[in-house]
Amino acid sequence: MKKQIFTIFFACMAMVAFGQETITGWTFPVDQGIDSLNANLGFEQNQGYDIRFEDDASGTQGDITFSNGVEDFAATAEGWDNGADNKYWSIKFKAPGYKSFKVSSMQRAGGNKPGPRDWKVQYRLSGQDEWTDIPNGEITCANDWETGVLDNLPLPAACNNPESSVYVRWIITSNININGEELTADGISKIDNILVTGMP
Repeated sequence: MKKQIFTIFFACMAMVAFGQETITGWTFPVDQGIDSLNANLGFEQNQGYDIRFEDDASGTQGDITFSNGVEDFAATAEGWDNGADNKYWSIKFKAPGYKSFKVSSMQRAGGNKPGPRDWKVQYRLSGQDEWTDIPNGEITCANDWETGVLDNLPLPAACNNPESSVYVRWIITSNININGEELTADGISKIDNILVTGMP
């Protein structure tokens, strides 16, 4: 019941505070099962889409596990070494007839296994190969849930009224961990409370 109340509260706050509707979102209320990586907020058509840990250099997807999140769980991954400008978290959503999209998220790096410090957020539209930086989308992470927060970052107008999917990714921009040292393969990154809102 507590998890359901938090999820409803999270979605309602997005609508009230920003005057927008929830398009999609991930709060990771469960840590196992077929839907554990799928969006649990927003439009029904978007709740079948999962979050991914991807590597452009190898063209592969990495394994995602779960660990303690802000409330329940957080998507968690290792293997970020040598990943600058190549390794990232990614999501997608559909929202024809909607505009003024905003993206929020919370990230954390491991303490005993320090993860990536430097990130930026990018987008692309379905059918495009190139990713585009989102203005003011730089993120610095630490071993807490307060530092690496993305708060209602506006997506560019090019995303308005999308005919197909919009893709968003959080990509690391350096091979440095949160301690200012070289990022190693066991460095941990977590992401939680991802939310995309928009206006009809």
